[in-house]
Amino acid sequence: MLDYLGSLNPIVSVLVTSFIPLLEVRASIPLGIVVHQLSPALVLGLAFVGSSLVPVIILPFLDSLINWIKSLHDKLGEYAQIFFDAKYRQHSDAVNRWGSLALVILVAIPLPLTGVWTATIIAYLFGIPYRNALPAILAGALVASVLVTLATLGGLKLAGSV
Repeated sequence: MLDYLGSLNPIVSVLVTSFIPLLEVRASIPLGIVVHQLSPALVLGLAFVGSSLVPVIILPFLDSLINWIKSLHDKLGEYAQIFFDAKYRQHSDAVNRWGSLALVILVAIPLPLTGVWTATIIAYLFGIPYRNALPAILAGALVASVLVTLATLGGLKLAGSV
C-alpha cells in the first residue's frame, strides 16, 4: 500500500495518506518530506488539510454510517459495538473531565490510535456537538502536524540528510 501511495502524484499522495486511519499525519508528513522531497511547509499544510477532511466529512454522517455497518451483518454489528464500547470506556474519564479539550489532546499526540479518526469517533460516542468537536479536532490536528514535521526534520538532521 505504501508503494502505491508513494507512486501517486506527490501532492495527492500526501493528501490521501493523511486521510487514511492509523496513517494520518504520522505517515503522510514523512512520506512528503522524505520520499517526495517536498517543502516541509507544503507537506505540513497538505497533511493538515487531508486529515481535517475526516471530521468535516465523517462526523456529520457517522450515525448513519455506523447504522449501515451494523446492518450489513450481525457479527459486524457486534464487533463494531465491542469496539465502540471499548473506546467509550477508554476515554470516558478524560472526556468527562476535559470535554472538547480532551479531543485536542487526543489528536495532538501523534501516536497510533490517537488521531482525527479516533477523536471523531470519540466525539460521536460522547455526543460532543459538531460545533464543539470540529474546532477541537482541527486544533489537535494542527499541533500533531507541526510536531510530526519537526520530528521528521529533526530525524533527517540527525541522519545527516539535511
